[in-house]
Amino acid sequence: MSEINVYKWEDIQKYFPHEIVAEIRAKILELRESGKYTDRELWEMYGMSERTFYYLVERAKDGSRAEDLKDRLSKPKNPYRKLTDEDKAEIINLYLNDTNRIESSKHAFVDAMKKTVREYCNRNNIIYHILPKAHPWLNAFIERAIETLQYEFINLQYHATFNDFQNFLVIAKNGYNLREHSSFNYRSPLEIWNSSGISLYYCRRSVDTKLR
Repeated sequence: MSEINVYKWEDIQKYFPHEIVAEIRAKILELRESGKYTDRELWEMYGMSERTFYYLVERAKDGSRAEDLKDRLSKPKNPYRKLTDEDKAEIINLYLNDTNRIESSKHAFVDAMKKTVREYCNRNNIIYHILPKAHPWLNAFIERAIETLQYEFINLQYHATFNDFQNFLVIAKNGYNLREHSSFNYRSPLEIWNSSGISLYYCRRSVDTKLR
């Protein structure tokens, strides 16, 4: 097959002017009549489904060409229709159902993530500390770092798996450690650490977090 259309048919219908779409339909029919391509080659060339292709063929049996192959745009029967109480109730129910579904999925993901984190810490001999709920002052630096991590990184990124989360966390951690902080006289945490003279080798590996 020597010709390939770079667009999907659904995009052609959606974004191209109706006159152009009609011309393309006529071109497809013309190529089919020429016998240069098989039907499959044609519908694949134009990103069509088999069903859409044969619907076009059936539509053109009466000899229709470009002008007759335009989409007929219909105006809404009642463009100024107002929402009824039933419409509003249906919209509210759809919203609540979506909200409940999203919250349920979120809680399931958080529970699975907590379990996976604990298992990861156990396998790697990482001490996992849990601060009491509503006691952020017990470890203010960690609390502030976690808040930044959550609102500036985690909440803005979808993580399909824990491995995906781990890879993203490395990027987020590096970005946070290289950021200047006013509390450090506009130096980064990494600069403060390097100037402390403490070796990373003797640093105790631990994870501090809290229950949300």
